[in-house]
Amino acid sequence: MLLSILTLFIKRQQVEEAENALMSVASFTNYYPQKWRKKAFRSEVKSDFESFFVYKVHAFVLEIISVVCAPLVLMVSLPPCAEQICEFVKINAVEVAGVGDIIGLSTFDLDKFGDSKKTEDSFLGFKRAHNKWQPTNIGGPELIDRIRNWKSLEEQTRQQILERERG
Repeated sequence: MLLSILTLFIKRQQVEEAENALMSVASFTNYYPQKWRKKAFRSEVKSDFESFFVYKVHAFVLEIISVVCAPLVLMVSLPPCAEQICEFVKINAVEVAGVGDIIGLSTFDLDKFGDSKKTEDSFLGFKRAHNKWQPTNIGGPELIDRIRNWKSLEEQTRQQILERERG
């Protein structure tokens, strides 16, 4: 009887340790699917987890293959596009003092290159990732102000709707 209680205690402790270890890894990877929760001790979860981490030998072989295959792919796929790539660079290149020629889209000059939703989304994603960065061109601060005003208006509207529903 004592042996079975001790065995249950040890198994429970192992299950808790496995769950804690998986949660610790998940805190770094930000990946913890629902099907893994409270099941860290199961072999299915272990095999799912291991599939994310390629063994070093396998990774090395893939690197060697990519070193050989990448130039071949580029030799086949780039020549038909070369003229379009050169034209794109010629049209979109701008000179930045102290830096040299760069693609204008990377300056986030929304007045010149902001006609695309992708450009604005890219700008906003960059601003979100780098909070302290302040755009130096005219279009960037205007876009940020418009978004702030829109969010403020949206919040005011939400508050008015809530007040009407209560009243």
